[in-house]
Amino acid sequence: MENQPQKQYAIIELFGHARIAGQISEQTFGGTTFVRIDVPEITYCVSGQKGDERAVIPAHTVTFGPGSIYAINWCDEAASVLAAHSIRREPLYLYALQDALRRMPEQSRAPILEGIDSDDIPY
Repeated sequence: MENQPQKQYAIIELFGHARIAGQISEQTFGGTTFVRIDVPEITYCVSGQKGDERAVIPAHTVTFGPGSIYAINWCDEAASVLAAHSIRREPLYLYALQDALRRMPEQSRAPILEGIDSDDIPY
């Protein structure tokens, strides 16, 4: 049986006054090593009042280059989960090109679509 690396948790401070918290590890991609943060699922009261409507931020993974990290504050799992609840970092939600084009004013949209056959326009 292989030795599993011990799980490590941290609150990470990023340049630009941003923070993120969760399980921290390394991930290599394209020959470069990144810092990987697995942010836990967060459930919170929208108004901040107990019993009110709840919202969920799904668990997600974010990777950063080492140069974007200002500080790593090592902690236990409970502290990282509490910090993640406080930070409430949202995952990146992909948007559809079709929706983005639909919302653009015609005068802004036309130059982007110039040279594209009308059959290929995605809206």
